[in-house]
Amino acid sequence: MKRLKSMYVFVVVLLSTFTYGQESLKMFVKESKVPCQGVGPMECLQVRYDNDKEWQLFYNHIEGFNFEKGNRYELLVKRTKRQEPIPADASSYLYKLEKIISKTPVNKEKGIYDTKMILTQLNGKKINNGKAFITINNETGTISGKNGCNNFNVKFTKLSSKNQIKTAAPFGTLMACDPESMKLEQDFSAR
Repeated sequence: MKRLKSMYVFVVVLLSTFTYGQESLKMFVKESKVPCQGVGPMECLQVRYDNDKEWQLFYNHIEGFNFEKGNRYELLVKRTKRQEPIPADASSYLYKLEKIISKTPVNKEKGIYDTKMILTQLNGKKINNGKAFITINNETGTISGKNGCNNFNVKFTKLSSKNQIKTAAPFGTLMACDPESMKLEQDFSAR
């Protein structure tokens, strides 16, 4: 009997170590990624959890999930607390897809919204490097992008005229880059 109790305790302890720090979450994934800044420039998923109203940037990877632009997802994911030591540039959690609850194509007329617009000409000079671009997100009221070297973001509100917006003060990164990128940034920001 003692042996059976010992075996039971051992199994319970063993199973609890496998599920330590794990929880299942319902997550919604928006139909488009947006530029964001992690360790370097990247594109992030936009997610919200079951009871959230606001979309937030998701800098992590969801193991087993293959995002397809233009589809809104409802997912069941397993979030596991990462074991120590956690690298400085890593999340405290690992995410793994358990189930795709729904995948819905979103076919709304976007116009210029949620499209990465790459600067190809400035002051009559062609630019082929793709280092300067903007994305206008109508839902969040933000304009974000890269001006040659640094990333920027600015909030906007539409004015009563359909063709006018009012912007708040922009903010962005302050990196130093190669001379060509710095010159492009200087010219881009002067307009």
